[in-house]
Amino acid sequence: MYGVLTCDLAGSRSLTQNARQASTTTIRAAVQCLRHTFPCVLGEGFEFRFGDEWQVLLDRPDLCYTVYSHLHYHLREYPFYCGIGIGPLVTGPSANTHEADGPAFHLARAALTKAKQARSRICFRFPQEQKVVEGVAQSVADLLATLRGGRRPTQEEVCKLGVLSGLSVAEIAVELTLERTAASHRARSAGLREELTAMQALERSLRCSFNSPDANVS
Repeated sequence: MYGVLTCDLAGSRSLTQNARQASTTTIRAAVQCLRHTFPCVLGEGFEFRFGDEWQVLLDRPDLCYTVYSHLHYHLREYPFYCGIGIGPLVTGPSANTHEADGPAFHLARAALTKAKQARSRICFRFPQEQKVVEGVAQSVADLLATLRGGRRPTQEEVCKLGVLSGLSVAEIAVELTLERTAASHRARSAGLREELTAMQALERSLRCSFNSPDANVS
């Protein structure tokens, strides 16, 4: 089994040419960061498809939402829709993600269509036999979207460090030159612990359901 994230920049038609170029540069850099952070992210290079869409292919489907979360924090200036599909591939994987094809991509495409109608801007589509875990994943994603959407900028920067860099509250305090108590208050009021716990629980659930990483033995 493989995981596919098919993403589309929200509101791209209203961007000026300079803003569009800046968004392209930021998205490219974010995907490159994913490759450095997650060895399971496959492919080389980067290109948009169908205007402002891009895709990320993983051979660890259990990490799909974790990878999405990293994209979320890297691209805070550029909201995007994301469809996550998990399934097999018919062709690929190869160095060029666009040369791969199969149910994982088709499910991600269907999920993206649904995500564009969802308040959370993210949707999952799994094989029919995994519809229960699909519902669980969607519920977790919707709850975390609500949590993340209600944060102030000062809370956001604390959570970004906690999720992207895995820093403890004490380390976040040093990074942001804050008193430990101030950093702890921001993290607690932002729900950082709850966010990390939910992400880890969803990752475990997907790992159990899709037997990662052994699921890709053909």
